[in-house]
Amino acid sequence: MVGLSEKQIKNLPKNIKGVQRTNSPQELAAIYTAADVFVNPTYEDNYPTVNLEAQACGTKVITYDTGGCKETLHIKESALVLNRPKISRHE
Repeated sequence: MVGLSEKQIKNLPKNIKGVQRTNSPQELAAIYTAADVFVNPTYEDNYPTVNLEAQACGTKVITYDTGGCKETLHIKESALVLNRPKISRHE
């Protein structure tokens, strides 16, 4: 998981790696490139550039068919678009 605080990283299960947020485009590209897959579980996003960034680095993308997610995926062979699950809110 990328973009976490030190506290969040410490609380991750041992089998999940955490990386702090970076402002370096080169470091971010290296992270995308090292990944086997990028998962973007967004429920609302008009045009998620993270999908574009991942595909530009040759990384496969899995995301929901919400907002503009499907429209950002230009390499269809390296993308999987899923229907967003319906979640009921009990108050």
